[in-house]
Amino acid sequence: QSGNIIEVSNLKFNLSECISGNGNYQNQIINDVRQASKEPISINLVLDKSGSMMGNKIDKVKVAVSSFLRNVNFGIGDKVEITQFDELCVINQNFINDQAILMNSIDSFNADDGGQTALYDALYTALIETNNQSGPKCVIAFTDGAENCSVNCTAQDVVDLSIKTGIPIFMIGIGGEFDIDELKNIAYKTGGEYFSSDEVQLDKKLADIYNSVYNSQKARYVISYTSKNTNKDLAMREIKLNLDESSRSEERRVGKECM
Repeated sequence: QSGNIIEVSNLKFNLSECISGNGNYQNQIINDVRQASKEPISINLVLDKSGSMMGNKIDKVKVAVSSFLRNVNFGIGDKVEITQFDELCVINQNFINDQAILMNSIDSFNADDGGQTALYDALYTALIETNNQSGPKCVIAFTDGAENCSVNCTAQDVVDLSIKTGIPIFMIGIGGEFDIDELKNIAYKTGGEYFSSDEVQLDKKLADIYNSVYNSQKARYVISYTSKNTNKDLAMREIKLNLDESSRSEERRVGKECM
């Protein structure tokens, strides 16, 4: 509750899973507990390059992303993919752990005059791409305008796919022309967070947001368990995670897990 990270090296956990939605929980076998900070993470950066991003705004974004890339721990295998969108979605750079190649990709990133905003198509594409990676992963996206031309999916399609894949989406609104309620809806329903920034010192503020999300993901712990429920559907499974009595602590978290 204090927000401090719990060191788990000497702690023991109990994990139970709700059986058949009847409110009864069954103990499960925990296989592994490890710090995410020591695990490679895959991050998909979804960048708006619609017409409204032209000029000084796009230059500040490039500075912010470059600053963020310098803080990513590529040495342990962290990977980043660059996805860009206007009325179309394009993979600017596939997942890679090479900082120099990613920097070159950002250098070539520019806005399109008159380009529209296919945000939902871009997020859906990013989720599909990111789901192919192993280990912890997330999508971080920003836009300065409201969705107006996605043809392949809706906001609900994005939320549904995020829940099925277990990949959180972190949404950033720039300026004041975007649909704040929709960005919040996507972020909160997918287990991510919502952020906003005005255009004043956008490069610094955006870099701070990227680094905040990255650090929060690295501060997590990964707990693996073998479920006694052999049903292989994609339904959400409600779990309880407790520190056991030997750790002298109360229950820390009740969550939902996507199998």
